[in-house]
Amino acid sequence: MDPVWELYHENSKNGRRLGAEDPRPSLPDPRSGPPSRRPLVALGPPLQQEAGGAAPLVSARGFTRTALSRLLAIPPPADADLVLLAIHAPAVIDLTVGLYFFDPGAHALALEKSRDLSARLASAVLPAGLPAGSPLQVLIASELGLAAARHGERGYRRALMAAGAWSQAVADAAAGMGLRTDRLDFYDREVDDLLGLDGLTRGTVAVLAIVPGERG
Repeated sequence: MDPVWELYHENSKNGRRLGAEDPRPSLPDPRSGPPSRRPLVALGPPLQQEAGGAAPLVSARGFTRTALSRLLAIPPPADADLVLLAIHAPAVIDLTVGLYFFDPGAHALALEKSRDLSARLASAVLPAGLPAGSPLQVLIASELGLAAARHGERGYRRALMAAGAWSQAVADAAAGMGLRTDRLDFYDREVDDLLGLDGLTRGTVAVLAIVPGERG
């Protein structure tokens, strides 16, 4: 994926030296919300920290939907709409098991696949699958086609930087809740296929596993 956009960047610079017209692709805006067209599932208000102590963000029963709401209550970074956030939630209490796309504006989830995809995701992760005890994973994809249409040949850089900002914001939010974030290596094509992305105009750039325990 990255080499394709890097080649587009370099060829665009060469074209301008030769007097070519703006090489920006004439793409329609490919983002009108997450790929899913299913109804949104509201997460509800994030749990607030109790006065004089830490809020019980993870209950005795495990990781809750309210805790997920707190985890995702992140101020959107610059170029936030150049990023897709997907949530695989195999073990979040009071939330249907499945794969979701996150809508930051609505603070809600769109259910894409209502089944546990842990085995499939684990097979796409290197070297040893998902960490034990991870109740959810955050998959971050870049909107590279939209970035190119909007910003030209350097747009892919903005999309990648926005994805990095989201990744760090999720990790920081998790740390504030006493959770660890493991950044996982993965096979691009397998994860893209899981999310229904083409790997070119939209492609996965990060897979994060949220794990109970202090940040390492």
